[in-house]
Amino acid sequence: MNTMLDILGSTVIGLYFIYMILTFNIKMNNSLNIAVENNITVWDTIELGKLSDYDFNKIGYRTDSVFVFAKATDTELIFSADLDNDGVVETVHYVLGSESDALYTDNEDDKPLYRIINGTDTTTSLVKSFKFTYNDASGAEITTSLSTHTARKEIKGITVNFTIVAAATVDTIYQEMDWQKKFTPRNI
Repeated sequence: MNTMLDILGSTVIGLYFIYMILTFNIKMNNSLNIAVENNITVWDTIELGKLSDYDFNKIGYRTDSVFVFAKATDTELIFSADLDNDGVVETVHYVLGSESDALYTDNEDDKPLYRIINGTDTTTSLVKSFKFTYNDASGAEITTSLSTHTARKEIKGITVNFTIVAAATVDTIYQEMDWQKKFTPRNI
């Protein structure tokens, strides 16, 4: 009888240790998945931030026209600049797509952000939100319509704000990161 109790006690203790190891393994796996998705989201945010720095600081560079901005709304911007410093002025178009245009993502809030240079789509990023706000020479936000060239000539600064969300969930949570920066290009 003592032997049976020893075997039963050993079995219960062994099963408890196996349960603890499996639970620890599952929690470590979830933590690793969260860290990986977070790193991917941070990387995507940094890359889009670098691209924004590169493009928006060059707005109006080597542009002879007084009409640097062809269009300026909260989700779309078309401007002229010599991005690659080759003496040829490019037309750069940033536009936010719709949720239905977002492919290869489980996140229903993802929208593609298109960066189109001279009519050629060069970059597409998936973002949750992307918004432009515009400032005048005094730094105040322009709240009037920017539908005319005369109104767009008042733009002296641009604030870019976007949110990137991971393409997949970890424990039903999407990792997300916000980025915001105000640009005051010297050439406008």
